[in-house]
Amino acid sequence: AEALKDAGLSRVNVSLDTLRPERFKELTRREGLERVLAGIDAAEKVGLLPIKINVVPFADFNADEIIDFARLTLERPWDVRFIEFMPISADLDYVASDGLAMKEIQDRLLALGDLEILPRQQNSSGPAHMYRLPGAKGRIGLIPSVSGHFCADCNRLRVMADGRVRSCLFDNQELDLKPILRSEEGDDAALEAVLVAAACAKPEKHQLNDKDFLSPNRRMHGIGG
Repeated sequence: AEALKDAGLSRVNVSLDTLRPERFKELTRREGLERVLAGIDAAEKVGLLPIKINVVPFADFNADEIIDFARLTLERPWDVRFIEFMPISADLDYVASDGLAMKEIQDRLLALGDLEILPRQQNSSGPAHMYRLPGAKGRIGLIPSVSGHFCADCNRLRVMADGRVRSCLFDNQELDLKPILRSEEGDDAALEAVLVAAACAKPEKHQLNDKDFLSPNRRMHGIGG
């Protein structure tokens, strides 16, 4: 963590859908929950903040851990963000109905008390609606990626491992950065122009709930979502 901080990394996001070792092994097909938690601690100690922990709740898998995840924010300065399951691909082990709607996630959180609504931070919150439990050091984020369109507030672009940039998880339009990055004539202005074009090409909204929705031509792990 310290070497990454020295190299210029400023913060980290961690995908973590369970705090129970046996479920972690079932989900990831390997041991290692303690290593993930140790890595989060190390990141916090060197100042890679804010640490964002992304959780996707499923009705029959980890819904009973929503409260446990939310309680992490009481003592730690972490952003725990609950994200509705997004059925990107048609051949996944889960379907849309396996995920929890944001309303049910919110209802479960109310067992901990009233949530303080935090003001939106245009440059950092993105699609997350941020809340805080009474006296908590960290924050809770809710991202209604399916039940509610957050597209108007989305400030994300994704640069993938093959050097192409995608402006929306659900849109197949991509722009290639490699010709600029590899050209001797490429410069920051040319790179900025492509990124601006990608931002301007963001669709008005996703079509997840439409009957004519077509799955993206990449799996989620290939997009970096």
